Amino acid sequence: MPPAPSVEPLRGAIVEESIDPSGWYIRGDVGVAINGVSQTSTFTAANAVVPGFIIDQSSIASSAFVTLGAGYQFNSWLRADLTATLRSGGYYQSSESYTSGFNDLPVGGVPVRNSDNYNANIQSNVFLANGYVDLGTWVGLTPYIGAGVGFATHNVTGLHDIGGVNYTANGVARAPGYGLAASSSNTSLAWAGMAGVAWNVNKRLKLEIGYRYLDLGSAKSNSISCQPNIAITNCPLETQAYKITSQEVHVGMRWLLGSFGYSDSYSSGAVLPSSAAYGGHGVVVGGAYPSSGKVVGGGYGGGQYVSGGYGGGQVAGGGQAYPQAHY
Repeated sequence: MPPAPSVEPLRGAIVEESIDPSGWYIRGDVGVAINGVSQTSTFTAANAVVPGFIIDQSSIASSAFVTLGAGYQFNSWLRADLTATLRSGGYYQSSESYTSGFNDLPVGGVPVRNSDNYNANIQSNVFLANGYVDLGTWVGLTPYIGAGVGFATHNVTGLHDIGGVNYTANGVARAPGYGLAASSSNTSLAWAGMAGVAWNVNKRLKLEIGYRYLDLGSAKSNSISCQPNIAITNCPLETQAYKITSQEVHVGMRWLLGSFGYSDSYSSGAVLPSSAAYGGHGVVVGGAYPSSGKVVGGGYGGGQYVSGGYGGGQVAGGGQAYPQAHY
């Protein structure tokens, strides 16, 4: 008897690739920050009381920044990372006013409002631990929300104070006052809230655009020393603190590292384990040949091809071919 024809199952066309997204990743972002600042001042000299002191306005310029980080994608919903953000310095300026009477009187002897103007450069870096929730993927786009907590380092340089009006000091008419503060550095608590969307370029690369609200805590200056040329013997030694917030827009990428598994889905039926050539009972269901039939049994001994060979005929019993069967 001739050997039974071999039937090799064929897989159907791939419909969808299911990716296991877990694993380590690295990230990089660039962006711009619109900064906000509010100022407080203290006077550290003994018995220094500045009458009617008010901070009239304060502002800080926008900053550019670069963020680098590394993290872990736990599953298709959750991920976390550590990031370091290096920010350019922002030009700070403010104005304060007070009622004349602190070691000075305006020319003419009538108390009025005096003012001081301040300028400095404030540069901050931010280090955060972040967590994110990815909200699902539609047409390759994955929106997310997140939060972070960590610390910020601040550097205040070039702080100087220029008085706004002429006044008398110790009975002598003087030009507006002038003061300087040495550079200072400090660290403060920082936190952030984020939202954005990532575009899945491929199974490894994500391009991201996002928004972040960032609270950087407070930057602090050194005391402002009154310069000798203004002949004030009782300098108040003003120290300023700047509460800084930031609204940021960034673009960047995430790159998934290492190898990871994936599975394919097919348009035809599943392929089940088949038997040996003689006397088995394996089944190939759907997708083996175009008619989507099945192959039952082994090569000899009762196996049959039912609407699944090459056109619907069958070979039955002990392998004898009936006249109507054909390939």
